[in-house]
Amino acid sequence: MDKLSAYFQNENDAVDVQTKLQTLKVDNLTVEEVPESHTGILDTLRELLNSGDDETDHTPYKVLFEVAEEDSNRALAIIEENGGYIED
Repeated sequence: MDKLSAYFQNENDAVDVQTKLQTLKVDNLTVEEVPESHTGILDTLRELLNSGDDETDHTPYKVLFEVAEEDSNRALAIIEENGGYIED
């Protein structure tokens, strides 16, 4: 199993991806708000995820999960298709 963390602009995006990931072989699938204390990742997320709109009050969320190796590529595609950012 590969352990992944994916970050999203808001809770709705994270929950949508959580639902889509449930079609794969995943374990320990959770959605959490990114704590304000993670300022480095928050700055990176705001830069990467904001699409130039005027809304600056997005609260980033993360999706944490473990995925079977055979489903890793599909999981990454789902995250990318839905505007997520994978932490290296």
